[in-house]
Amino acid sequence: MPYYFTPSSTDRAAGAARRDDLNRKMRLTILVTGSVFLLAMAYGSGMRSQVKKLRAQHEQVKVWKQETRLMQITARGSDARLQQWEARRLLGLAQADFAAGNAEGAKARVAEAVTRLETAASADSAVTADLADLTAELKTAAPAALPAILERMDAALSTASPKPDALTPITIKEPNLNDVPTGNDVARPIGQERPRSGW
Repeated sequence: MPYYFTPSSTDRAAGAARRDDLNRKMRLTILVTGSVFLLAMAYGSGMRSQVKKLRAQHEQVKVWKQETRLMQITARGSDARLQQWEARRLLGLAQADFAAGNAEGAKARVAEAVTRLETAASADSAVTADLADLTAELKTAAPAALPAILERMDAALSTASPKPDALTPITIKEPNLNDVPTGNDVARPIGQERPRSGW
């Protein structure tokens, strides 16, 4: 009679425990892998839907940077023009001081005017007058030459004052229907207000 091996009950229980342990590990592995896959798919589809918004925001940031740069250039030009006009005012006061016999005060005002003109020239702005020759001439000018210098300065300042708005290109696109404010907005044109509800 052939001999057949029959496992004992403890061997069967150990085998069942190993199978259960293997099944539990396999289920856990499948669950973790599936969860990671689903999270990756959700993240990818969410990012894909946000690409247009991200691109629009990136373009808006580029427009803001360009507008900021243009405002800085305009402000620098305005400061330079202000320095030139202040120098002109100081030279007028210096002329009055020379006429009153206050030579020391007049020389101090001329020196300050020269400093302001040099500051304006260092800005290298397109909206300022070219007063480099007058600045060099003021450093060595006699009091009698001041009225002629002021006339030339007035002529140069009156012709070299373009408006910054005329030089600044408009880079912001006109708003479309997606940019129109909604809800309770005070900027809404008259006649297009939403009707009030209730009370």
